[in-house]
Amino acid sequence: MITDGIITLLKNDATLSALTTQIMPTGAVKLPQPPYIVYHIGTTLDTNTVQGATGYRLARFQFDCYSNLYTEAKKIIKAVRGVLQNFKNTTLSDTDATFVQACLIDFESDMPMVQQGTAGVFFRVMVQVSVWYKES
Repeated sequence: MITDGIITLLKNDATLSALTTQIMPTGAVKLPQPPYIVYHIGTTLDTNTVQGATGYRLARFQFDCYSNLYTEAKKIIKAVRGVLQNFKNTTLSDTDATFVQACLIDFESDMPMVQQGTAGVFFRVMVQVSVWYKES
């Protein structure tokens, strides 16, 4: 599955893993202490041409970084961008052997700060990435 392959790719990056190894899907039951990344896929579409289906899909991932420090949240999102912005023409290590044709950074945005119970206020920075892929 594309999600498993992308998350493994991120977790195996030395720059990103030096900043955080905590990458979890949205809806995680218990969130850890920051910094951490929460991800989800906003939309997934089949791609077509006038000749019909291409066999490729487009998934729009959103990665939200939470941190006690704004500068740390920005560094982590920069590391996520660094992994994905030039990732192309490669087969991921997921169970579907998903082939990624290309990734495109759609945008990055500072988001409203988040109150996390008694832990205080966390800074949140997000990046959206479009990934064109084909599952084997």
